[in-house]
Amino acid sequence: MLSALGLGAVIGILLGLLGGGGSILAVPALVYGAGLPLASAIPASLLVVGISSATAVLPRIRARQVRWRIAAVFGGAGAAAAFAGAALGRLLPPQAVLIGFAALMVVAGWRMLAEQTAVGGACALPGGGVN
Repeated sequence: MLSALGLGAVIGILLGLLGGGGSILAVPALVYGAGLPLASAIPASLLVVGISSATAVLPRIRARQVRWRIAAVFGGAGAAAAFAGAALGRLLPPQAVLIGFAALMVVAGWRMLAEQTAVGGACALPGGGVN
C-alpha cells in the first residue's frame, strides 16, 4: 500500500506539473510497482488519472486557460475511441499490450525531444485560436 501511495503521489505531481502523461506512467507503476495484473491496472489507471486530472484542471478553469471547444472535440473523440481500444485490448495477450504500451512510450518521448518546426495543428489559427 505504501508503494501505491507513493507512486500515486508521483503521478499526481507530474499531472499537475506537466498537464498530462499520467496514464503512460500509471499503467507500468500499477503493474510493476503495485503488482496489479494488466486487466486491473488499465481501469485503475483511468480512475487515477481522471481524479488527478479533474483536481489539477480546477485552477486552470478558474484562470480561464481552458479552451473548451478543442477540449470537447479532442475529449469526445478520445472517449469514443476508448471503447474500440478496450475491445481490442481484451482480444490481445497482456504481454502484447505491454509491448505496445512500451513502444508508444518510446515514440512519445522521441517526438517530445525531436526538434519541432511547425507550431499548432490543423485546427489552430495563427493568432492562437481554434477553428
